Amino acid sequence: MSRNAIVIASWGFPPQWRRAKYRLHLVDRGYNIDFSCETCCSTVALAAALNLEESVNLCKVVVIGADSVLSPENFSDGVSFRKGVKNAFKGFVQALLRKENCACCESLSPDVFDVFIIPGIGKYYGYQFNGTIEQIFVSVFYRVLAVLREVKKADIFLDITHGINYQVVASLYATIAAILSFDPTLEGRLFIVNSEPYPPGYRSKICITAQRPPLFEGAPILGIQNFSALHNVIRIIRALSGLYFLNEQPLSRILALIKEKELNAYFKDLVIFFRFLRLGLAGLLYPNSNSPYSAKEINEKILKFYEATRKEIFGEENIDENVKTLDEKLFIPEIDHSRKNITYPPAKT
Repeated sequence: MSRNAIVIASWGFPPQWRRAKYRLHLVDRGYNIDFSCETCCSTVALAAALNLEESVNLCKVVVIGADSVLSPENFSDGVSFRKGVKNAFKGFVQALLRKENCACCESLSPDVFDVFIIPGIGKYYGYQFNGTIEQIFVSVFYRVLAVLREVKKADIFLDITHGINYQVVASLYATIAAILSFDPTLEGRLFIVNSEPYPPGYRSKICITAQRPPLFEGAPILGIQNFSALHNVIRIIRALSGLYFLNEQPLSRILALIKEKELNAYFKDLVIFFRFLRLGLAGLLYPNSNSPYSAKEINEKILKFYEATRKEIFGEENIDENVKTLDEKLFIPEIDHSRKNITYPPAKT
């Protein structure tokens, strides 16, 4: 029986990548792969290795790229800029799969690659990109969640080799959060991979020719990002998982982390409901129960909050149908050419 596999990879700036012979030695959880390939990208080598395994069905490779890979100078608005960035990454994929750039990609189709764009953070091409880790988290979370729904019982390979530092960390948290939210048992099917660093002194061929950021004199200003909120999301999801075992205590201990007042109130009701169930008050499960802590009341409250939040974030009636093009609607950049400043709508986590 074949096993489904998906690859999720954060990509920074592919035109900087040089050829290397990537070797994958994977003896773990039923895999026994010893594979090497000369290419400019560990993700491509990993995908090729999985694709050549007879027992593996490589279903999708999700490439997560940032807006900051491209200069916004020649774009009039954020919508056209985001589409331009997405097309640029699609071009990077095609270039990396060419025979002259990859010695193992003959059977690897570009169609298996799915490009997804997230907000950028930092200064590139003279423009300040003011994205946040929360925006990246929300974007990647919903994209990974959609893939998990699409590909059943998949092994999940997260390649963190090529991403920008903040991008890798936010994508890692978002992937784990999506797994725990969808099916906690899939956490045992998560493989996190990272190649050794490219050694200094080597100057092999670059696979992609593209516009490079201009050089600037002086010391740049670098913001230090706080990722604590993303860790708190994982803590909340794990606490919610405890409810499967009628254990409300982990959720009770972290209610202070939930700043949204309405959601906090719903979760307090949830804690009380499961505490009563643990104590044997099974009457709360009866359809005609008039208790404010009945299963029916709690479920309706949570669903109401979920629907309101979903519409506030996405503005769409059906997320599942539109999530594949979510990056063309969610956190679209707003470009101020006069100030060389790029902003994004706020995110809720």
